[in-house]
Amino acid sequence: IIVDLVSSIPEYENFTKILDLGCGPGLYGIALVLDHPSLQGVLFDQPPVATVARRNAEEYGVEDQITVISGDYLNDPIGEGYDLILASMTLNFALGSFETLMNKVFDALNPGGVFVAISDGRTHDGTKPADMIIPMLLPALMGQNMAINEDFIANAMLDAGFYKVRSKPVQTPVGEVECTIGKKK
Repeated sequence: IIVDLVSSIPEYENFTKILDLGCGPGLYGIALVLDHPSLQGVLFDQPPVATVARRNAEEYGVEDQITVISGDYLNDPIGEGYDLILASMTLNFALGSFETLMNKVFDALNPGGVFVAISDGRTHDGTKPADMIIPMLLPALMGQNMAINEDFIANAMLDAGFYKVRSKPVQTPVGEVECTIGKKK
């Protein structure tokens, strides 16, 4: 799903360097590198998770195309010179410093670069997407509301200087999510 989504971006064939921000096991970045053989990928996540991403890059035989960086994307440098930054289901952790993170992402992109953010995209009335509402209830009841409302990321991208920002629903195996794409001039 991610490869299909990202490869549909008109600039995709010209991408040379991507960042999978908050990559988890790194499978999205690895899949993109496998799909686009001239692509160099950077996988970024917390140290224990980065270890798993590094192991997966080796297992898939793309360690020569993948660099793994461990750190906290809210506080540590994320690198620069990217044509694409992908953040899938990780921006919930940045809600307390979203403007700072959006500026960091914007600055890390090359001119013409693209930021793709996948999030829960909860409706303002809190009823959709249905597959995301129940899992978010317990943290919300404990005072940790980590839900990202629809258009929140799009508005933050516009505030950071992105243009041609658009959001759309994407059906995934875990339910419907919101995909927001912004481009840097």
